[in-house]
Amino acid sequence: MRRIALVVLCLLTLPLTFAQAGEPWADEPAFKSLVKAEVKLLKTLMQGALKKDYRRQAWYFADRLLAVAPTDTKAIEVLDTWTGEELQAGQIPKKAWVKKRDGMLRGLGDDYFHFGETLEASGMDPEKYYPINIRASSYGSVAGPLVTAMKQSGFTWLGVYGAKEIKDVEELMGGSLTRFTFPQEYEDEYLKARAVWPEARGARTTSWRLMTDHAYKEALRLLGTLAAAEAWMVGNMGSKAKRGDERVTNLMVFSEWQAYDKVGADLVIDQEKDRFAGTSGWYDRRRDRLMVCWRHRENAYLGDDDLMLGHAAKVMARRHFAAGAGGEVQGKGYWLLEGLRGAFEGFRLNEDGMGEIDPGSCWRLSVARALRDAGQLMPWDQFMELNQKEGEALDRPTLKISFGGSPRDAKRVDVVAAQATAFVVGLMKANRGKGLKKLAKLIGDLYKRDSLPDVDKALGLKKGKAVAMAEVALDAAHGLKNR
Repeated sequence: MRRIALVVLCLLTLPLTFAQAGEPWADEPAFKSLVKAEVKLLKTLMQGALKKDYRRQAWYFADRLLAVAPTDTKAIEVLDTWTGEELQAGQIPKKAWVKKRDGMLRGLGDDYFHFGETLEASGMDPEKYYPINIRASSYGSVAGPLVTAMKQSGFTWLGVYGAKEIKDVEELMGGSLTRFTFPQEYEDEYLKARAVWPEARGARTTSWRLMTDHAYKEALRLLGTLAAAEAWMVGNMGSKAKRGDERVTNLMVFSEWQAYDKVGADLVIDQEKDRFAGTSGWYDRRRDRLMVCWRHRENAYLGDDDLMLGHAAKVMARRHFAAGAGGEVQGKGYWLLEGLRGAFEGFRLNEDGMGEIDPGSCWRLSVARALRDAGQLMPWDQFMELNQKEGEALDRPTLKISFGGSPRDAKRVDVVAAQATAFVVGLMKANRGKGLKKLAKLIGDLYKRDSLPDVDKALGLKKGKAVAMAEVALDAAHGLKNR
């Protein structure tokens, strides 16, 4: 049954296939010659990928080959070779091979575009040969006339999302068509996700590659919000990221937690599957891959961006405050990162379009306030000493909280993360954010040393001042209406 997921992939690419009976160009000798050249090229690329164990590439080209040559036995054999999980283990294509692949495919795309030009010259309505131009774009053609023709028709090419109306895209991108880039369907990281998650589509910024089963409008909104949050972090807290560091984190956002569980089972290593179970977000540093649910599996009243922004904040903090260095943080003070996560779950764009950490939107702050009101906050001196093993061993209760202007049930709450959120939000908001850069340095040192020093001393505060700031943040957890 290995081909079940692959059938889905075929169905998703078939609308881009135009060698269908009844098309007005189907019997044209030039078209038949072009298809013959396409088959030959796809076979060459498939065989070349097989020799180098670029298995995801071979898998893709086999799928494309079957779309134009449905009886090709070798392509059928390739699609039956690996499971989605096994496709993860293939080699990453070398840059030289990728460059050669892209050039060959782009040439094929250009040939299809030029064939479309002959159809136009014959007097055919461009709408009729639209599939020809779509396939040309799918193979990576960037021929000037093709781009111009698409633009004049009011469309722009968004890679795996296909052609979309420019006016909608410009509105989503804030007027800039260069704000994001879009993978072609044969990009290896994209295929890695599709191998276990056929519904995945994606776009990217300089530092994030988003994969999601959402439609492109929500995908771009999510990516835009993430870019705004990172810009806020860098602008207010600074960055030690090395110039020219082009590492890109793969971010997978699942619209349903059931898909998160299913795909995660294929991607998370065996030793970590127990810890992964029941989560709503997971970061694999070795593969620089972050998986999150769009909505919390138990507390679904949280905002659409909260989980993504919270988990992404920890990745961004390592990138900018520790220059990407540091091992796993499990020692004393690990909770500081959970507090950063809780703070960024409350990141919002205000009425002026400017980013801010809004205490009223930090649900963990509301949890911490409920704990304080019930006399259940951990003594601060004891809290400061917690390591990850101790923190994760604590019970996760269900509490009544006030959030979003309504009473809520906060289910299975991480009490350490809630208290840590009060601590971090307090530091962020005190003195109009003047201590943000010191907080960034403290976080960077935690990544490097896996232990926190005396926080008041490290931040240049009087003894007990940081806790006093946390108490002020707790008072700000007023439960104002969440957007």
